[in-house]
Amino acid sequence: MTREKTGNRFPVLWVLFCACSGSSPGAKALPPVDELLPVRAITSGDAVLSRLPEGAEIVIELDLARLRDNEVIGDLAARAFADPRLLMSTELGVALDPEALARAGAVVLASYRVGTAEAITHVIYDDDAPVEVTPGHALLDDEAFLRLRASAMPAKAEGASLRITARLGFDARVALASQLGLDAAPASVSAWGDVADDLAVVALIDAGDVGGGSVSDEVGKAMAEAIRGAFDDLAALPAVRAVGLAPAIEAFEVKPQAAVVSVIALIGPSRLDRAASRARSFLSLMESAP
Repeated sequence: MTREKTGNRFPVLWVLFCACSGSSPGAKALPPVDELLPVRAITSGDAVLSRLPEGAEIVIELDLARLRDNEVIGDLAARAFADPRLLMSTELGVALDPEALARAGAVVLASYRVGTAEAITHVIYDDDAPVEVTPGHALLDDEAFLRLRASAMPAKAEGASLRITARLGFDARVALASQLGLDAAPASVSAWGDVADDLAVVALIDAGDVGGGSVSDEVGKAMAEAIRGAFDDLAALPAVRAVGLAPAIEAFEVKPQAAVVSVIALIGPSRLDRAASRARSFLSLMESAP
């Protein structure tokens, strides 16, 4: 899934097939702390993680260059990064710098002490000056974090446009549940996404204990229903229906097993290309309107 064409018309789908044909992501829970660190390809966020302190609760990594260089959606990604509405209204409550986004190859958002009065989110671009971190205590030295981060990324993937890693304490779960309108926020999330001529996202979401001190299949089912409902709401948006993505979103796979929910979201080449073309047309009409 490099940005260059590989000759395979379905590069992202092929990686997912190879990664999942032996065992589905939904067939296993998130890895225990003592499991060996899975080997995964280096992605754009790795260098930035060495410049952040350990203890982050939510980490979002975006490969800006990979998205801008994509032949299908690159121009749309560049427009999105320059949109002030996007830059000023992230769920983490931070304002992104459009000039930094335009020049940087990658950006990482790392949130600490979420849901408390001391909450802080660091926004680090790959071309920023180094941040002083105590040796041995960088986020990249935290093996439990790295195991969680690696768990959603297919073993054969060559890169990532997006990676999300979250391990949430009580305060963070309460705060995020309130912000997102959920009954309960998950205890941990590992997500990987990439775009070639198609688009794929894999996520493993651990609902944890949502009450009563016990974990059962009902816990995962409740979280799966919430995720499925969010996808259905997304598919129903007029803009999503207008560009033709609703059928693909309605077909996203959401599978619960005990407390863990696996999500596989796929948008094939033809649909993605058609959606991107329609989005360009709508943007052109909006820009030419008086």
